[in-house]
Amino acid sequence: MGIEDRLAGIRDADLRAEVEAARGGFLFAQIVEHILHRQQVRDAEASAKGAVAGRRAGMGRDQRRRDAVREVIENQPTVPENLQHIHSVLALCGLPYRDPGPVREFSRDYGRNSLNLVAGRLKSPITGEMEPQGLPYGPKARLVLLHLCTEAVRQRSPTIAVADSLSGFMREMGFAVTGGERGTIRQFKEQLNRLAACSMQIGLWDGHDQASTLNVPPFRSLDLWRPTVRDGAKDGMREG
Repeated sequence: MGIEDRLAGIRDADLRAEVEAARGGFLFAQIVEHILHRQQVRDAEASAKGAVAGRRAGMGRDQRRRDAVREVIENQPTVPENLQHIHSVLALCGLPYRDPGPVREFSRDYGRNSLNLVAGRLKSPITGEMEPQGLPYGPKARLVLLHLCTEAVRQRSPTIAVADSLSGFMREMGFAVTGGERGTIRQFKEQLNRLAACSMQIGLWDGHDQASTLNVPPFRSLDLWRPTVRDGAKDGMREG
């Protein structure tokens, strides 16, 4: 294959610009080989993405999410910083998948393990009243618990320090911070409020004559304040 045939295989504008910048140089042929290889890598990646998109086109929303998670697990190296931890009972039993509405108590059993949640109240910084909160539910609440359990293992402490603001806490978990009606701030704030207010118990039974009940509140405390422009507090909360 001649040099012109190789040049024909380089199509991306930025790579073509690199070719032109190197033209006439002593190592032009070698540079073309290197740039052609980069083009081929890009083409292979684009083809793989197209195949994935085609496969997922016929999937439902939940199937697409599971497929995306599987892809990440398969392609990310198993190194300490990529490992996540969660209590085995929380992994087996789990929080409600959807908003349970006005229900104030939730229980789930898996084998000899049990999880029990009771919705609680939080002191409002606006009204001064102890306002009822719903039960935590859905992926946001589960991700918060996953993050807390992971940090407890990494910090080797049952009590962990988290960020001083909701936005900082979200960034620790790797999420973009967006406002508005459908923004991530509102979604995470609601689930953090519910987690901070609820009572959580884990039940363990050996199958014979011994059982244990653990009281495990996700948060020891949660500070709320009325947001003001002066202090720049847009998310109005601090966890502990």
